[in-house]
Amino acid sequence: MKIFAYQRLSSFEQDDHAVGFSDPREREQLLDYCRRQGWPEPRWVREVSHDWREGFSQRLLPDSEGTHDGWRPPPGSDLLVASLRRLVNGAQDLEQTLEWLRGNDICLHVVSLDAELSQTRTLKRTRVDFDAILAELAVIEGRRGAQRMLKVKHEQRSKGRFLGGSKPFGYMIHSNGKLIENPLEQRVLKQIRQLRSQGLSLRAIASRVSTPIAPVSFKTVQRVLQREQQEQD
Repeated sequence: MKIFAYQRLSSFEQDDHAVGFSDPREREQLLDYCRRQGWPEPRWVREVSHDWREGFSQRLLPDSEGTHDGWRPPPGSDLLVASLRRLVNGAQDLEQTLEWLRGNDICLHVVSLDAELSQTRTLKRTRVDFDAILAELAVIEGRRGAQRMLKVKHEQRSKGRFLGGSKPFGYMIHSNGKLIENPLEQRVLKQIRQLRSQGLSLRAIASRVSTPIAPVSFKTVQRVLQREQQEQD
């Protein structure tokens, strides 16, 4: 009997656990499910940094060269997941994945639903809480939305766009949304570096570079120096 415990992680869920499951409770839940079925410990499979816009079902179909991208459960096996969000990226992906699993004599066991969801080899229909499935799909949709937003922000930052928050001292926001150097504040930045190299305190530096038109607090001096230290590190 081939039993695989599978977990698909997004990039921000990566961890260094030996078994590879980010939440130890998930691993224990999977093991408990196996014990209740009278099964041995499963083979652990974890995949990281996959693009969640690509559904699990997409890897089940060969590409133009007849190859497959990513892990696929072998025919006749049992696939065990802690929840649907560890496997699929939405309702359509779930439907297509179940169709492929059934066609390859693979059972899908979802611990959070306490059910063999694919009904591959069971004649008696397993009762599954429909509200529980909807709740899991809602979590999946929320994750997809969050990851789309992160992708957009990453692309905007790579183009130099300012996405909000505190504007860094020494810069101003152009009409195109990008940060550009502020000539006046850049001169102040140069002075701050020079005075700090001379050993002056933050308050002393702030007092020296401040003007009635452009006052500079010691907190601003502190943030400037901290930012430059972080950039050097």
